[in-house]
Amino acid sequence: STQSTWGVRARMPERERINDNVQRALDRELADLKDACDQLSNIINQAEDQFRRLDQQRQLLQADLADKSSALGLDQQCLEVQNHPDKDRESLKTTLGARPKLELSDPRKLTQKSTTLPDIWKKSTAQLVEECIGLEQGSEKIRTNIQRIMRLLEASNMQSNTTVQNALKNKVKQSATLQAQLMKKLQEINQEMDHLQEEKQQLISNLQAKMGPLKVVRDRLSIRKNRPERETVRDGVEEALEAELARLKVTISTLEQKLDNVDEEQKRLQGVKRQLEADLTDKSAALRLDRRCLELDLDQLSQRSTPPATPQFFYGNGGGVRPSSPLSVRSSRSAISSPRLTPMPHSAR
Repeated sequence: STQSTWGVRARMPERERINDNVQRALDRELADLKDACDQLSNIINQAEDQFRRLDQQRQLLQADLADKSSALGLDQQCLEVQNHPDKDRESLKTTLGARPKLELSDPRKLTQKSTTLPDIWKKSTAQLVEECIGLEQGSEKIRTNIQRIMRLLEASNMQSNTTVQNALKNKVKQSATLQAQLMKKLQEINQEMDHLQEEKQQLISNLQAKMGPLKVVRDRLSIRKNRPERETVRDGVEEALEAELARLKVTISTLEQKLDNVDEEQKRLQGVKRQLEADLTDKSAALRLDRRCLELDLDQLSQRSTPPATPQFFYGNGGGVRPSSPLSVRSSRSAISSPRLTPMPHSAR
């Protein structure tokens, strides 16, 4: 789950890669998982060593059992050897007057001299049994320790997962709120740009409306310049035309200044709109990814509703499964080795 979450969040847009509560919770969960892998690796090493000792002890027990079974069989054969007088007489019949001749071998050639005393013989087997009992007790301790560690790790993992889940829920809620705010702000910007466009059109219309009167005034002044010298006087008409021309120029200059201001404001709002759209795109992508992470986390949590089976490292009449070799234990260890997670670069906000 953690690895999948990291993989999903690695696709976050650059501006959304922040050191938030989710990132910190994932960092803590990753550290806990690495610590759990170290603990499991240590306990697996202990189990492997115990398995080797048990396997060696099993071989010793099998060898001792084989020797005792062989000796028991021989002793049982000795018990079956009995004295049969009639049969012996028949085998000793010879010709009349002949004396039976018996060949007696040296007893030392019939048997191998025993050097081990009975007490030592018993003590050797008893010591082997005691060592087996000690190994069984050690194995029981390892199994108990494994169960304890598994319970602790499961509880720690559940706590870390709950922390990540809560952080993701809060982040999704915050991102959804920010997304709604950005959409509202973008809508306001669009409305403001529409109003500015209407205002710009109105200013352009007003400016165009002043161009006609301006041309008329200029044309009248130009025509009046052609008056005869004697009629060239500064009369009321000339003053009125000049006043009208000045008024129109001020009005047109004011309209042009307003039009420039509208253009500048439109450029500013266009820049703000691009920023809002980019931020909204990133927020939407981050929200989608965080929701995906939350789904992965909830799926993993539902899978953990069933307690994991207790691992079995040993075998015997109790029905445990015996690994084919210590390599199978090493294979199990490789399966729970530290996850290959590459920390996602993030900015501190």
